[in-house]
Formats: sequence, structure tokens, C-alpha cells
Amino acid sequence: MVETPGPSARRSSSATALFLTGVILGGVSGGTVAVVLEGSSPAQLALGTATPAPSALPSSSAVVVPTGADNIADVVKDLLPSVVTVVNRTQNGQAQSSGSGFVIDAKQGYIVTNSHVVENLRGTGVGASFDVIFSDNRPVTAQLVGHDSLTDIAVLRVPAQGLVEAPLADSDAAPVGATVIAIGSPLGEYQNTVTSGVVSAKGRRVQESADIFLEDLIQTDAAINPGNSGGPLIWVAAKQVVGMNTLVEIDPQTATQAQGLGFAISSKTIRSIANELIANGEIVRGFIGIQYQPLT
Repeated sequence: MVETPGPSARRSSSATALFLTGVILGGVSGGTVAVVLEGSSPAQLALGTATPAPSALPSSSAVVVPTGADNIADVVKDLLPSVVTVVNRTQNGQAQSSGSGFVIDAKQGYIVTNSHVVENLRGTGVGASFDVIFSDNRPVTAQLVGHDSLTDIAVLRVPAQGLVEAPLADSDAAPVGATVIAIGSPLGEYQNTVTSGVVSAKGRRVQESADIFLEDLIQTDAAINPGNSGGPLIWVAAKQVVGMNTLVEIDPQTATQAQGLGFAISSKTIRSIANELIANGEIVRGFIGIQYQPLT
């Protein structure tokens, strides 16, 4: 006689089948997990995710900036080729100092810089020879046309070949607050450096030395350092030169360079003095022929 299994026996068989199925599935899924976890970082394990490391960063898309969207960059692109580094050499050809300058007449090859850039470091007189280095690192020998220490302006001349001119603005028209950029070779090493600021004030009178007071200067907060002397201060809106960078005020309390307190010779003065230096090689000034002595 064959007994029919009771309910309890059927439940027992089902439980056994479920247990075996669980063991099998557990083994399969455990093997799968082992494969996935292999090569995962601790951070990925902690987050419960496991993604493969990228083989390379995605490439950047091309950037197209419309003309006029970045005014300063547009001005630099147009006028940087007109800016030069001026190297002042001694009789034996040794470089004794350097500064900056810019082309004011491309057809005739005239370049302006500061008078103190072309003067000897020791004693009187000027350097024996001068080189100018353009923004593309092209060196050219320059001839000194003339200089005027009372206005700190000098004119050099180079062959008029492939020159880019920086037009002189009317400095009287540039308003206080106008955006300006200075271009030059600070410290004689960092050629083609561009700094930006504003016209902080106009018509300043600053003492350059014991005997020389510079007049009608433009004050700016654009960074100016030794080596920037003679470089252009460019009015961005007009794309024209409004001044020639010449000095930075020294804090009398600390004897250090003041921050954001630079001065440029106005383009109005540059035009007047440069024209006379080109015509005569010097500046002829009137004087009163009076001698005096104190009376007791």
C-alpha cells in the first residue's frame, strides 16, 4: 500500500527545493559579484557603484569669440606689433639698461621712448648704440634722433620696413575713468606684458628728479614697473595712445613703490616734443637773461 504524502511532507519537500534553489542562485550571484568587485576602488565600493575609469579627459570644444566681444584683446592684437623693447648699449656693446617704446610714424620709422631710457646710467650723455626688439623678437639697430630730459622724451629711428604704427590720441579728450592698457617689457625680461587699468586723473605735476618736474601727466592704476618706461598707455575705446608710461610714485614713508600710482606723459606733450626733436634734434627753449645776487 502506497501512502499518499500528507500536507506536512509536501511542505517539507517544497522547503528543501527552495533551499537548494537558494544555494544555487546564491552561488551564481556571488560569482557575478566577485567579478564586478574585482578592480573596483574603495570609494566605489563604499558608494555601492562600480564604473570603469575613463581612458582620457573629453576634448574641449572650439571657442569662437566674435570681434568686439573682448575689447582689450582686440586692441592688443592690433597695437602690440607697434611696441618695442629698447636696449641701451655702452661703447663696448654691453647692454647697460633697457626700456620700452612704440612706433609713432611707420612710414618714416620713428619710435618714441623715455629720455632716461637712452641716457647713460653713470655720468652724462647717452648710450653709444641702441637696439629695438619688436614683439616678434626681431632685433633692429636704431639711431637716436634726439632726446629731451626736461620732458623725458626721446625719438629713435629704424628702417621703415614692415612697421605698425600706434596712433596718438588727443589726450585732452580721454575722460577720467576711461579704460586703458599699458604694454611694455617690465624688468627688461617680460616682453609684451599687458596690464589694464583706468585713467585715474589728468594734469598731474610730478617731480622726477631734484631739478626736473614733469607736467601734464596722466595718472593711472595700470601696473607699471621698471622696464615699462617708454611704453604706450592705450585708450581702449579709441584704440589710440593717450600717454607714454614714465614713472611710478615712491611711498616716502617706506621708500617702496606705491601701488596703482603710475604716471604717463600725455600724448599731447609727446606730439609737440617729438615733432621738434625730429625737426631740430633738440628742444630750444626761451630764457630770460637775468643774473641776480642777494643784497644785504
